[in-house]
Amino acid sequence: MKTLKLTFLDAHNIDKPNLIAILENYGKEIAEYSKDYFSYLITSGSFEGVLTDFALYIVVPEIGYDYRVINIEIIDISTIQIQFLTLITKQTEKYKIDISKGTEEFENKLNEVLSSVLFNASLRFLVEQVHLKRQYSDDIRGKIKIGEAKIATLKTGERINVGFQRIDGDEVIYYTRKGLRAMFKPDMTEEEKKQADKLKELTEEELIQNQCMARKNINDFKDIE
Repeated sequence: MKTLKLTFLDAHNIDKPNLIAILENYGKEIAEYSKDYFSYLITSGSFEGVLTDFALYIVVPEIGYDYRVINIEIIDISTIQIQFLTLITKQTEKYKIDISKGTEEFENKLNEVLSSVLFNASLRFLVEQVHLKRQYSDDIRGKIKIGEAKIATLKTGERINVGFQRIDGDEVIYYTRKGLRAMFKPDMTEEEKKQADKLKELTEEELIQNQCMARKNINDFKDIE
């Protein structure tokens, strides 16, 4: 005789990794639309091998910032909670979704959130920060003259002597104060000239190890005189 009402397998028609794939597709769409600014990252958490949550991050490499946009929490086998984190208002909006009958409600809510004014305003803010950094980097880059010795002010406030050797992408390779004095000081004695010639035979990496050269990211510089 049947006495039990068993339904614990009924809600397994939705595979949780499929939900992750849906969220990832939205991340891909955002990254493709804004490939000059953003990439995306999907993260997930689990407990004892069971998926507990997953999230979509918008990654902004140029300013070193990761914006967690969407966090999905698994409430039970048929219910999830979407959390939308707004960068502009610093608030979190939460929506409970029933996934027992399919993913349509889940996809519709993601589409609504990621098409919202708040989300677009958040990304517009990040684009503006990228533009500001690019403009700043361009200003500094224009002040770098290869082969010239200058005084540079770092963002830490430190002032250093630099003899610019080359720029490799965003990396600036330069002679330090020690290197400038040891290798290019005017009116050297014969002994100093011999030492300078030996140093000039070293590789760039060897000079860096000897603190005669150094490298910094262009964004480490505040000003160059």
